[in-house]
Amino acid sequence: MARKFSITYLALVLFISMLCLCIYTQFDMQSKYYPSYNIRAEKLAEKPTSYFPLANPDNYVREAISSGGYVDFRSLDETSIDELTQHHGTNNIEYNGTYYKVGIVAVDRFPPSSLPPILLAGIVFSISAIVCIGLFKAVRFWQK
Repeated sequence: MARKFSITYLALVLFISMLCLCIYTQFDMQSKYYPSYNIRAEKLAEKPTSYFPLANPDNYVREAISSGGYVDFRSLDETSIDELTQHHGTNNIEYNGTYYKVGIVAVDRFPPSSLPPILLAGIVFSISAIVCIGLFKAVRFWQK
Protein backbone atom coordinates (compact mmCIF):
# COMPACT_ATOMS: atom_id res chain seq x y z
CA MET A 1 0.00 0.00 0.00
CA ALA A 2 1.47 3.35 -1.06
CA ARG A 3 1.62 5.99 1.62
CA LYS A 4 0.03 9.34 0.80
CA PHE A 5 2.07 12.40 1.80
CA SER A 6 0.10 15.04 3.62
CA ILE A 7 0.51 18.79 3.32
CA THR A 8 1.74 18.90 6.92
CA TYR A 9 4.47 16.39 6.16
CA LEU A 10 5.52 18.39 3.08
CA ALA A 11 5.64 21.64 5.09
CA LEU A 12 7.74 19.95 7.77
CA VAL A 13 10.17 18.57 5.18
CA LEU A 14 10.49 22.02 3.59
CA PHE A 15 11.12 23.61 6.98
CA ILE A 16 13.82 21.09 7.92
CA SER A 17 15.42 21.49 4.47
CA MET A 18 15.55 25.27 4.82
CA LEU A 19 16.94 24.97 8.34
CA CYS A 20 19.71 22.62 7.17
CA LEU A 21 20.47 24.92 4.24
CA CYS A 22 20.77 27.91 6.59
CA ILE A 23 23.10 26.07 8.93
CA TYR A 24 25.26 24.86 6.04
CA THR A 25 25.38 28.35 4.51
CA GLN A 26 26.39 29.91 7.82
CA PHE A 27 29.32 27.52 8.27
CA ASP A 28 30.26 27.81 4.59
CA MET A 29 30.32 31.60 4.81
CA GLN A 30 32.49 31.53 7.93
CA SER A 31 35.04 29.38 6.13
CA LYS A 32 35.17 31.64 3.05
CA TYR A 33 34.74 35.12 4.48
CA TYR A 34 37.27 35.96 7.15
CA PRO A 35 39.52 38.91 7.87
CA SER A 36 42.97 38.58 6.38
CA TYR A 37 46.05 40.62 5.53
CA ASN A 38 48.06 41.44 2.43
CA ILE A 39 51.74 42.20 2.05
CA ARG A 40 52.74 44.43 -0.82
CA ALA A 41 56.34 45.00 -1.88
CA GLU A 42 56.88 47.89 -4.25
CA LYS A 43 60.26 48.23 -5.94
CA LEU A 44 61.79 51.68 -5.44
CA ALA A 45 63.54 53.45 -8.32
CA GLU A 46 66.19 55.08 -6.13
CA LYS A 47 67.82 54.57 -2.77
CA PRO A 48 65.56 55.85 0.04
CA THR A 49 66.91 58.05 2.82
CA SER A 50 65.98 55.53 5.50
CA TYR A 51 65.91 51.76 5.08
CA PHE A 52 67.11 48.60 6.75
CA PRO A 53 68.72 45.55 5.20
CA LEU A 54 66.62 42.41 5.16
CA ALA A 55 68.92 39.47 4.55
CA ASN A 56 66.46 36.64 5.14
CA PRO A 57 62.82 37.60 4.53
CA ASP A 58 60.02 35.19 5.36
CA ASN A 59 58.13 33.40 2.59
CA TYR A 60 55.34 36.00 2.34
CA VAL A 61 57.74 38.93 1.91
CA ARG A 62 59.87 36.94 -0.55
CA GLU A 63 56.78 36.09 -2.61
CA ALA A 64 55.58 39.72 -2.56
CA ILE A 65 59.02 40.87 -3.73
CA SER A 66 59.19 38.32 -6.53
CA SER A 67 55.62 38.86 -7.76
CA GLY A 68 55.52 42.63 -7.30
CA GLY A 69 51.93 42.37 -6.09
CA TYR A 70 49.88 41.44 -3.07
CA VAL A 71 50.33 38.26 -1.07
CA ASP A 72 47.47 37.09 1.21
CA PHE A 73 47.89 35.62 4.67
CA ARG A 74 45.48 35.07 7.55
CA SER A 75 47.29 36.15 10.71
CA LEU A 76 49.95 38.69 11.65
CA ASP A 77 51.71 35.88 13.50
CA GLU A 78 52.66 34.33 10.15
CA THR A 79 55.16 37.08 9.27
CA SER A 80 57.54 39.30 11.21
CA ILE A 81 57.80 42.16 8.72
CA ASP A 82 55.39 44.36 10.68
CA GLU A 83 57.53 44.06 13.81
CA LEU A 84 60.69 44.79 11.83
CA THR A 85 59.25 47.89 10.17
CA GLN A 86 58.02 49.20 13.53
CA HIS A 87 61.37 48.48 15.16
CA HIS A 88 63.35 50.28 12.42
CA GLY A 89 60.78 53.06 11.96
CA THR A 90 60.54 52.67 8.18
CA ASN A 91 58.84 50.46 5.60
CA ASN A 92 61.80 50.63 3.22
CA ILE A 93 63.99 47.55 2.99
CA GLU A 94 67.07 46.49 1.06
CA TYR A 95 67.04 42.94 -0.27
CA ASN A 96 69.76 41.64 -2.59
CA GLY A 97 70.93 45.17 -3.43
CA THR A 98 67.43 46.34 -4.45
CA TYR A 99 65.23 48.66 -2.44
CA TYR A 100 61.56 47.98 -1.74
CA LYS A 101 58.76 49.62 0.16
CA VAL A 102 56.89 46.91 2.09
CA GLY A 103 53.47 47.39 3.66
CA ILE A 104 50.77 45.33 5.33
CA VAL A 105 47.11 45.98 4.59
CA ALA A 106 44.17 44.57 6.56
CA VAL A 107 41.50 43.10 4.28
CA ASP A 108 37.91 42.26 5.16
CA ARG A 109 36.03 39.83 3.00
CA PHE A 110 32.29 40.34 3.29
CA PRO A 111 29.68 37.76 2.30
CA PRO A 112 27.16 38.68 -0.38
CA SER A 113 24.26 40.56 1.14
CA SER A 114 21.55 38.87 -0.95
CA LEU A 115 21.94 35.29 0.27
CA PRO A 116 20.95 35.49 3.98
CA PRO A 117 17.66 37.39 3.38
CA ILE A 118 16.61 34.74 0.86
CA LEU A 119 17.26 31.99 3.40
CA LEU A 120 15.52 33.98 6.12
CA ALA A 121 12.50 34.43 3.87
CA GLY A 122 12.47 30.68 3.21
CA ILE A 123 12.50 29.90 6.93
CA VAL A 124 9.75 32.44 7.64
CA PHE A 125 7.68 31.00 4.80
CA SER A 126 8.21 27.45 6.07
CA ILE A 127 7.30 28.34 9.66
CA SER A 128 4.19 30.26 8.58
CA ALA A 129 3.16 27.32 6.37
CA ILE A 130 3.51 24.92 9.31
CA VAL A 131 1.52 27.27 11.58
CA CYS A 132 -1.24 27.75 8.96
CA ILE A 133 -1.52 24.02 8.28
CA GLY A 134 -1.53 23.31 12.03
CA LEU A 135 -4.31 25.86 12.60
CA PHE A 136 -6.27 24.47 9.67
CA LYS A 137 -5.98 20.92 11.06
CA ALA A 138 -6.91 22.11 14.58
CA VAL A 139 -10.03 23.93 13.30
CA ARG A 140 -11.08 20.85 11.31
CA PHE A 141 -10.50 18.64 14.37
CA TRP A 142 -12.58 20.85 16.69
CA GLN A 143 -15.41 21.13 14.16
CA LYS A 144 -15.95 17.36 14.13
